[in-house]
Amino acid sequence: MLPVNLVRWTGTLVVGLAGLAAVLPVQAQSRPSVFNEPPYTRPTTQPSAPSSTAPPVERLQAPSAVVSPRNGQISIVLVNQTGTEVTYQVIGDTSERSLSAESTYTLRDLSVPTNMSFYRPDRGPLAVAADSPAPGELRLVFSRGPSFDVDRTSLTVQASGQAFLN
Repeated sequence: MLPVNLVRWTGTLVVGLAGLAAVLPVQAQSRPSVFNEPPYTRPTTQPSAPSSTAPPVERLQAPSAVVSPRNGQISIVLVNQTGTEVTYQVIGDTSERSLSAESTYTLRDLSVPTNMSFYRPDRGPLAVAADSPAPGELRLVFSRGPSFDVDRTSLTVQASGQAFLN
C-alpha cells in the first residue's frame, strides 16, 4: 500500500504519493457539509408550554360519599379504629390535631367547600371509609391499611356535598 500524506495550505491541497505530487484547489466552507443536511436544516419550533389547569376532581374519580350541606355547613365525625394515633387538620379552620387510638371526635359547623389532611404519625398506610349517615354529617372511619395502595391522606368536600378521598 502506498503512503498518503495530506497537508492543508491556504486554498491549496498538496497530495503526495511515493514520488508523485498533485496540487488540488480547495474551496473554503463555513460549515462541514454534513451540517447542511437534515436534521440540521429542519426548521426549529418552540415547544408549547404545558397546561397549568388540572381537570376538576369529579372528572377524574367518583365521589367517595355525598353529604347534604345544611346552610352551607357540615359536620365531620372522625372514627379512629387504627389502634394508633391519627393526626388531622382542616385546612384554614384548625391547626394540626391528634385523634387518639380507638376514639371518636366530631368537627362541627365546617363551611363547604372544605379540605382536610390526615396521616398516621408512624407513616403506616391509612385506609379511610366515608359515608353520610345523616343530612349535613359526613363520617370518616380510619383503619390500618393493608398496603400503601389504599393509603389516603386527604379529603375534599365540594360546595355540592361531593366528598373525595385521596
